[in-house]
Amino acid sequence: MTGQDKSQLSAMSVAQVMTEQDWHTLEECLNKTNESLTEGEPERTMGRIMALLAHFFITPLPEKLHSAVFSDWLSVLAPYPNWAIERACENWLMHQNKKPFPRDILSRVKEEILPYTRLRDALSLINQHQSNI
Repeated sequence: MTGQDKSQLSAMSVAQVMTEQDWHTLEECLNKTNESLTEGEPERTMGRIMALLAHFFITPLPEKLHSAVFSDWLSVLAPYPNWAIERACENWLMHQNKKPFPRDILSRVKEEILPYTRLRDALSLINQHQSNI
């Protein structure tokens, strides 16, 4: 072997047979994939989490403590797109009957975005070889 791993060699092989139109399409797909993985708006994330938790008993707490709890949720979920958070919450409500922790929704969010991150990584790997052609 030439010191490159199999994925690099495969990406290079694909890149070698791509047309100008293929490169344009790859760039569009990469841009759309990156857009779909963009961090969501905090207000929308918090609204979704509040709606999710409203289905479960919420212990009466002082306002500052409630704010701290929601801040914890936001710090865990802030880097992720709103669509993935919404799907994760919907999935939780369909399949669970207990109140979630932030890590529960985070795990489901990661499952939602996994196909998109894999696609982004594959497209990026091929795109690295454009200058070599």
